[in-house]
Amino acid sequence: MKQIKEDRLLAEAYNEVHNKTEKDNLQSIIKSFVSKEGQKYKDYDCKTVTRAFVNWAQQNKIPVQVILLAPPSGEFLEKHPQYKGNTGEGNTHIMPVIDNNAIDFTARQFGINRPFDNPLVTPVNNLPQVYGKFGYFTDKPEWFKNKSYWQGPLSSVPNDIFDNNFKDEILKEVYSHFGIGKKYSQVY
Repeated sequence: MKQIKEDRLLAEAYNEVHNKTEKDNLQSIIKSFVSKEGQKYKDYDCKTVTRAFVNWAQQNKIPVQVILLAPPSGEFLEKHPQYKGNTGEGNTHIMPVIDNNAIDFTARQFGINRPFDNPLVTPVNNLPQVYGKFGYFTDKPEWFKNKSYWQGPLSSVPNDIFDNNFKDEILKEVYSHFGIGKKYSQVY
């Protein structure tokens, strides 16, 4: 009995240290992105910021996925028109995921008072409780084979579900076409 109690205490201590280290590491990753690459994206939408973060993470050999939330239902939007988004029909929402934590740099679009450099970080298993308030995680999803979300590598998101036209790539092409001497990344 004594051995079982000691083993349990040791496991709890390990988990506490491991979780603290994991959280510190995630905050370090976020701070590094925001202080270097991220600032030029602080006024952009979730799609553009997520793409920039994923590209940056991959360049820095940081394992990253994305989570794409199906848009809110029509019923929800009728009751809460403030969440209709720029399409007027409700938008999907995408965020990068590291160590099973979703990082939402654009949570401010939901009225959450979070600056870009202090994004909302939510464990993936808690997303329904947080994002359900904004109409995501409905009980009748019509996307992703009747699931409310899709998770995986950004490169695997089907184009018919998520348009992959990103502003930074468009600007890069425009500037290179006109031979403008500045790097496209300095435009923002």
